[in-house]
Amino acid sequence: LLHYLYRLFRPDVALIGGPGGILDLELGSLRPDDAVVIFGFQPYSRDSLLAAKAASDAGCRTVVIVDDAAAPIAADGNAILTFGIESPSFFPSLTGCVSLVQGLAALLYARSGEAGRRVLRRSESRIEAHTAYLTDSGGSN
Repeated sequence: LLHYLYRLFRPDVALIGGPGGILDLELGSLRPDDAVVIFGFQPYSRDSLLAAKAASDAGCRTVVIVDDAAAPIAADGNAILTFGIESPSFFPSLTGCVSLVQGLAALLYARSGEAGRRVLRRSESRIEAHTAYLTDSGGSN
């Protein structure tokens, strides 16, 4: 969600996810002027810990969005944002994480200034031109 929202006004943002087993190659391209956002909740994945270590080793600034500030993936974080996962169901709730991400995206957009607004307008125009969304409620005309 953060990747989608942020790219609407900052197209140079990349999503690192290691498709096809190439996580190590993606992490090897990190540079000191990069900022890396790492997400996690218990149980934490080895890949997220690898990403956190690679970002730290590369000298990147890291923002860790996690359910517990004491999580192993948060150890070297420059900023740690926490969310609750409590839920009456068996599954952890990610509602808090979604809310946090939407607030973070709004803050980043507000700080992007006029340049960000221009890029967002272009993104919205492109999406509209490619008819990515239905123009009505989905019913037939």
